[in-house]
Amino acid sequence: MQTTLETPYLSLKPRRITGKLTEHLFYASSLAQDVAAPLFRAGVTNAGLIERTDYDSTVCVRPYHCLTVLLQGKMDIEWGGRVYALAPGELACCPIGTPFRRSARKTESWWIYWQLEDVAAWGPIKSHGPYVRPYDSAALMFLLLRDVLDAMESHRPLAMTQALASSQKLVDLLRHEMLATSLAQSKHALALQQLVDEIAQSPGRNWDRHEMAGRVHLSVRQVSQVFREELGVSPHQFVVRQRMNRATERLVNTSCPIKTIAAELGYESLHSFTRLFTKHVGLPPGKYRDRFSKIDAAKT
Repeated sequence: MQTTLETPYLSLKPRRITGKLTEHLFYASSLAQDVAAPLFRAGVTNAGLIERTDYDSTVCVRPYHCLTVLLQGKMDIEWGGRVYALAPGELACCPIGTPFRRSARKTESWWIYWQLEDVAAWGPIKSHGPYVRPYDSAALMFLLLRDVLDAMESHRPLAMTQALASSQKLVDLLRHEMLATSLAQSKHALALQQLVDEIAQSPGRNWDRHEMAGRVHLSVRQVSQVFREELGVSPHQFVVRQRMNRATERLVNTSCPIKTIAAELGYESLHSFTRLFTKHVGLPPGKYRDRFSKIDAAKT
């Protein structure tokens, strides 16, 4: 795929992919320690540049956090039963314990990968969960890593000294990603709380997934992901839960007919409401009211 990687600060022109390039920074290599000590001190265990004309890994759990930055070509990232098409200039982050797979079958691809220890510095990766996002520093990351790898090959003292500085800049880039992840998580948590409050106040509204996403400026996929991560349920399940909570309050504290309560909560069919209420509460609405009502109530 002959596409120039454009970022706000740098451009990376396409190169010929032969499938032969594999360059690594292993923490166990004494030479790598000489040029990339800041990276290893920060908890990087392995990094590198890979190019392939065909690539397909297996879905498995890796004992490290894994970051992948695509420079050229295309790649699929699979986790949680879903496949994400990675484009040049995008970053995929898979926390430790996440079964995932990288695949670029019959495709010329070129990418950077990072393996990070499960230490406190990279905690936001684990708490945020897997994600894919555009990465404006892809070209800069490549140039800095290229500087380190070249120094390791040349053994020149001046180049090795410069590589240590480049390694520190790479640490800063990775830490900035953690900051961005933490901020995104905080924004999502705040947006979720606002949405949850609105649903709790007006559970009978038609809470369409697209409306919920628009209210908090997230995609439909992001809304579903945040709900499951923070609340353990889908947006629809949360709405139903709030409706059932409101129904129990109305049954206990008012004499409002059950059919009216069902309509207030968005159910045109009394049968549908009764079935859902029984499933979630364990009793039909009429029997629930008989048992717990605080006033003389109408049951029709």
